[in-house]
Amino acid sequence: MTFPADQVRALFLDFFADRDHLILPSSSLVPVDDPSVLFTSAGMQQFKPYYSGAVKAPHPRIATAQKCFRTSDIESVGDASHLTLFEMLGNFTFGDYFKRESIIWAYELLTRGLGLDPEQIWVTCFAGEGNLPRDEESYLIWRDEIGIPEERIEFHGRAENFWGPTGDSGPCGPDSEIHYRLRPPPPGVAETGTASDDDRFLELWNLVFNQFEQQVDGTLADLAAPGVDTGAGFERWVVLMQGKNSVYETDLYADIVAVAADILRPDTGDLEQLRALRTVAEHGRALAFLIGDGVLPSNDGRGFVLRRLLRRAVGAARQFGVTEPLMASVSEAAIEAMQAAYPEVGRRRSEILAVVSEEEERFQATLRHAIGYLDRRVVGESGINQIDGRQAFWLHDTLGLTIENLKVAAAARGLSVDEPGFETAMEEQRRRSRRAARAEKRLPQGPGPSKFCGYESETLESTRLQAIFAGGESVDSLGSGEDCLLVLAATPFYAESGGQVGDSGALSWESGRARVNDTQQSADGTIFHFAKITSGTLRSGQELSAAVDVDRRAAIRRNHTATHLLHAALRSELGDHARQAGSLVAPDHLRFDFNHSAALAPEQLINIERSVNRQALAAIAVSTEQTVVQEAVARGAMALFGEKYGEQVRLVSIGDRSLELCGGTHLENTAQMGLFHITAQENIGSGLRRIEAVTGEAAAERLRGNADELEAAARLLESSVGEVVDRTGRLLEEQAGLQRELARLREAHANSVAARLLEQNPPAAGGIRVLGLQVVTDGLASLADVSQALKSQLGADFAFVLAGESGGRAQVLASASRSALEAGVDSAGAVRVAAACLGGGGGGNPAQARGGGPDGEKTGAAIAAGLEELRRQLGRDRN
Repeated sequence: MTFPADQVRALFLDFFADRDHLILPSSSLVPVDDPSVLFTSAGMQQFKPYYSGAVKAPHPRIATAQKCFRTSDIESVGDASHLTLFEMLGNFTFGDYFKRESIIWAYELLTRGLGLDPEQIWVTCFAGEGNLPRDEESYLIWRDEIGIPEERIEFHGRAENFWGPTGDSGPCGPDSEIHYRLRPPPPGVAETGTASDDDRFLELWNLVFNQFEQQVDGTLADLAAPGVDTGAGFERWVVLMQGKNSVYETDLYADIVAVAADILRPDTGDLEQLRALRTVAEHGRALAFLIGDGVLPSNDGRGFVLRRLLRRAVGAARQFGVTEPLMASVSEAAIEAMQAAYPEVGRRRSEILAVVSEEEERFQATLRHAIGYLDRRVVGESGINQIDGRQAFWLHDTLGLTIENLKVAAAARGLSVDEPGFETAMEEQRRRSRRAARAEKRLPQGPGPSKFCGYESETLESTRLQAIFAGGESVDSLGSGEDCLLVLAATPFYAESGGQVGDSGALSWESGRARVNDTQQSADGTIFHFAKITSGTLRSGQELSAAVDVDRRAAIRRNHTATHLLHAALRSELGDHARQAGSLVAPDHLRFDFNHSAALAPEQLINIERSVNRQALAAIAVSTEQTVVQEAVARGAMALFGEKYGEQVRLVSIGDRSLELCGGTHLENTAQMGLFHITAQENIGSGLRRIEAVTGEAAAERLRGNADELEAAARLLESSVGEVVDRTGRLLEEQAGLQRELARLREAHANSVAARLLEQNPPAAGGIRVLGLQVVTDGLASLADVSQALKSQLGADFAFVLAGESGGRAQVLASASRSALEAGVDSAGAVRVAAACLGGGGGGNPAQARGGGPDGEKTGAAIAAGLEELRRQLGRDRN
């Protein structure tokens, strides 16, 4: 019996739904509140807080089909099995059933549900290691209750049968793996079990029994809620159930591979071409899912992985000689194949394809430039057989030619690449970058997390000065006029975070004052006040009063609440894909970056601006509360992917319009925001847009300025404000008519000049007509206009050089017909010779070239020299 992939997935989920498991949708590939990993790489990742006890699970039993992404196998993609994007089937418990039910149900689903042969099932258990005991319980369940004979039960150490955690911390424990023997060993060869390296066994399922919580330092503690975390490779199940040799032959990939093959036209018997075809198909599918979950191309982090996938796929396509964009077509096939199971990729189809297309077009242009340079300057001039590592790094770092694509280009030219030398240069670059990043904004080691009390009040009557830093060093005291970093035991000053700039204000004590110009927070939570002492002497340990600049803070609060309303308006107008990708909240304006592939139409901007202003007029209360991340997200709160949140998070809600995790300062009511006005939008990268806006007094001043400019325009046009558009339109029409008339006159004048020149220089008998002409245009027609008229009137069999002078500077232009080119004429050579007489230079191509120089008095000599060069090229000494 052959199972379609969707049926295999449904069979798994239905099996566990019948056993009281809550079926949850897949979480995003970009994890929330888990900075230990770039991507979701396992089914249990979204459930880590449930195992640790930090959050109560919505149900003690859960099952999912989870999309996962791992970079560890990226270099192996293209063989029969390795993938970067895959699905993990899993069932999970949190303080409910444990080993017995997990093992019994797994065996039942495989043998009865999928119909697998029980005699071909082998299992492994944890052998124990160090102070961790052997998993005797799992062994006895497999042997005594399931009936697996001892010869098909293997024991392995921690490297093989102890799983987790994902990242550097989290739940982990012993596991029991289920393997399926695809075929027996050859006759006369003893069975070696799952350790055999001949692909006779397929790992189907890993049953992890989470008993421990690994800390960042590697130590293990007992889990508050021990449970089960199983993971079954969905694609492996599909390959097995459809009787295929590779995942690319299954219905998961067949249509994607077909689209890629239609473009690439591979030789199916060529293993390297087969591998390249699979790479294009796999990466095209991965691109669709990553972009669908909000990942966009960049030079670091997740965006760099995305960019690398696309560039690897483009490099693979170039092995077939394909240099035109293809990845949008491949990703679209992936969307078609997967949207039934993962509707989010279908909903974001247009954005996904726009990002893929834009990024690929940019990279194709980069490749053309880089490979052209490679041919001209590296291969063409050096006579080498290997590209040096430092040259390879320069091509990568300066021209954007990845090492994978360089290897393809080099191989096509019979060259190798010094990869160790490239890696050495790359590591040197990384070290320089790390040093530069540390030096860019270095804060001293502080005393530890500071207490922030700025939500409740913008002033603090008394707080202790914990530390003074000057010149990077801790000091006990400092006098008037000195710049310093100050650490307070408690502070109302907000430190720059989440896009919101740091507060400024004043500190005062009995005998002095200091001005706070900025506030920053170090990685250990210390809040540093960038201050200048304006009077008196400041001593560590003394009591101070602190006051935030309330007007500046009020403007920041207006802009921060406005960003939340803008975010909600964008998602309402454009769709849920319009997620925040960055922001700046300053006192004078706000900047908001979001995922969207196309420029916003004027009516969309109007709708968004109107929506935010309506929320302000509605006078909606802005409320905050403390909660935990998982509960906030479950309630629909917007959280920034990849952001690290603490155990307790601050949830900011604006009626039923906006619900976001945010640590910034906000208004109490939207009415305090006043007016909201969008001032600009722009494209800032593949699939990224930016909106800038102002609020309150700044918005009113901006609109008043616009009105003043409109009134000034009306006065210049001698019209009312309401007539400015119509009056301007009429003037533009008149201008267009005058420009058309001017173009007609220029063309007529150029034709007249050309005819007069030809009349003064009659043709010689037969052959190519060679002319050297001085042009006086009286400023109405340009040298190029006359050249075009000459070419039209001559028709064929010509080569000429023109020169003219304007404002003391001379120009020279040469042109040749096809017959002249075939006879050996090079217009660029003629221009270079002529321009040299003018003290300048020039260039172009054999058919058309132009140049010039500062010596306008020597145009006659330039014409003579250019004419002589044309004759020389044609093998003539005289006309």
